[in-house]
Amino acid sequence: LNPKTGEKIAIPAKRVPAFTAGKMFKDRVQG
Repeated sequence: LNPKTGEKIAIPAKRVPAFTAGKMFKDRVQG
């Protein structure tokens, strides 16, 4: 695994949970 590849994977990986948390938070606010 190259450091460049790991960095590229870490960026989207962090964005995925952030987006999910945002959706859950929005659903909670609406509910």
